[in-house]
Amino acid sequence: MSNPLQLSRVAEIATLESGIQETKHLLNDISNAYERGLKASQIEIHTNKANAFEDAKLALQKKVKLFIDGENQKLSAKKSSFDKALYLHTLAMTSEQEKEAINKIKSASLLLVPRRMSTEMLADEICKVLTDEKAESVIKVCASFIEHMKNKVRKFHSIDENDSDVTVIEQNYSDLGDICENNDRKELHLITGPTGSGKTVNTLLPTFEGACYDDKMPLLINGSRVLAAAMLNPDDPRYYRWAHIEKTKGVLGVVYKMMLDDAYKDHRKDSKVLIIDEIEDVLDLCTQTIAGDGSLEALKLLNERLDAQIHKTPLAVISDAMMSQNTFERLKRIAKASGKKIFVHRPKVQAKNTKVTVMTEAQCTGKINEASKKLQNVFVYNDGSQDGKESKFNARYNSLKADSKVQVNAAFMHSIRAHELSSPASFADKHQVIFASPAAKCGLSIPNQSYKTSAIFGYGTSAPNDLLQAAHRARNTEEIFLALSIKGNTHYSANADRVLIEMILKDQKEDLSKASFDGMMGDKTLKMIAERSA
Repeated sequence: MSNPLQLSRVAEIATLESGIQETKHLLNDISNAYERGLKASQIEIHTNKANAFEDAKLALQKKVKLFIDGENQKLSAKKSSFDKALYLHTLAMTSEQEKEAINKIKSASLLLVPRRMSTEMLADEICKVLTDEKAESVIKVCASFIEHMKNKVRKFHSIDENDSDVTVIEQNYSDLGDICENNDRKELHLITGPTGSGKTVNTLLPTFEGACYDDKMPLLINGSRVLAAAMLNPDDPRYYRWAHIEKTKGVLGVVYKMMLDDAYKDHRKDSKVLIIDEIEDVLDLCTQTIAGDGSLEALKLLNERLDAQIHKTPLAVISDAMMSQNTFERLKRIAKASGKKIFVHRPKVQAKNTKVTVMTEAQCTGKINEASKKLQNVFVYNDGSQDGKESKFNARYNSLKADSKVQVNAAFMHSIRAHELSSPASFADKHQVIFASPAAKCGLSIPNQSYKTSAIFGYGTSAPNDLLQAAHRARNTEEIFLALSIKGNTHYSANADRVLIEMILKDQKEDLSKASFDGMMGDKTLKMIAERSA
C-alpha cells in the first residue's frame, strides 16, 4: 500500500522531519487527491487543538482521516450527524464555534427524537461525550428546541381556535348535517375534524344536496378528479364534465376547471353556496404552474378567482383534517373583507392515540407478511415512484405474501375498476391487503372494522400532511408500522422572495424586462403564492 497523503495548514506540524506537507489550500488539495484516484483512507489531515474545529469539519465532510497532535481521531466510528456534531462541540475553542456546534446538535437531534430514541435517551448520549456542566446546558437547549419544533409543526397543521374572530362549535358531524338549510347569512364554516370523523358524508355532501334543492347553485370544489369521482357518480349531470352541457342545480368538480373554464362562468356568478373539500390540496395545487396554459398569469388568475369566489359567495363551507395556519389566515382575510362570520366545527370525539412503530423497510414488509399469515387485514400506503417495472411501488407490492391483495394506484384510479371504491366496505371485504399509492390519497376510505393495522412506506414523495393522514384511510386503524427512507432526497429551504424570483425567471425566460420583473415581484397574488410555496 502506498504512503498516505499527509496534509496540514499548521507550519509547526508540516516540517521536513515529519514528512507532512504544508498547504494553504487544504480543501483543493484533498479534492485533487480524490481526482488522482486516492481513497479517503489514504488522505490525512494533521492539525493542533487551535485549528482542530475547522479541520475536523473538513475531515468529516471529505471523509478523510484526522490527527490532532498526532492522535488518530477515528472519525469513521462517528456514524450519525448527531455523533459528529457532539464531537465538534468537544473541539470548540471560541463562542462562535460552540454556537455553530450547538446548532448542528439541535438539527441532528430532530432526526433522532422521537423517531429513534426518547428525549431521555438523547440526554444519556450527550452525557457520554460532554462534561457535566456542558452536557446539562446542551440537553436543555436540545429539549427546548425539540419542543419548539413540535409546536411549530402543530401550529402549521392546525388553526388557532382561541382567535377572537372565530366561534368554535363542538358537535358531532352527524348532528350538523346541511349547514345551508334555512341559512341566508354571510358565514364561513371550517370543518376541521380528524380523518374519519365524517366531514364529507355527514356535512359536505348533505350541504351540497340541500343547496341544490334550495336552488342556490352550490359549487363543490376539490383538487382531485379521483376524489370528485368518489364523491359523486360520474354519470350525475352535476358532475363537472356534464354540468356545463345540461342545466343543473349545482356542480361538483376540480378547482382548475371550476375556476378557469369559461363554461362554468354562469355557475360561478349564480352560486350562493361554495363548498371546498381538502382545502390544503386545493391551495397546494394553486401554487403549481399546471393551471390553464401553464403560465404564471394563469396561476395568478386561478388564485384570484378562487379568492373572489369565496369573497362573493354568501355561505362558504371549507374542510380539511389538517388545516394549516397559512390557509386559515388567508381565509380569515377574505371572510373579514366580505363581512362573513367564521365558525369552526370540531366533532365531539375522544382523542385516539394510535400506536406508531418506526422501523426499517425490511422490518415493515416482515410485519405485513406476519399479519397476513394470521389472516389479518392490512392497509399499506407507499409513496415510492410508480415508473418502470422495478419501481419501489411495484417491487414492494410483489414482495407481499397475502392471499388476496390489490394495488390502488394511478392505473387503478383511472380504470373501469375505480367505481368499486364507491362501495368501500364491499371493496375492502374482497381483499386481505390493500396497497395504495398517493394517487388514491383522497378517494379511498376503508370503514371496515377488520382493518386495524396500517403500514406506511415514506420515500419523501408525499407532503408531510398527506403521509400523516394516509394511515387513517383505514378508519379503524389501531397500529401503524412506519418506514421512512428519505436519505436520497435533498430539501432546500428558501424564502418567499427567492421562490418568487425563480417562478418569474422560469415563466418569462428571455422576455423579461426590469419593469415587468419589478411589477411581478410587487404583485400581491404572486407574493401570496410564493409565501405558501416557500
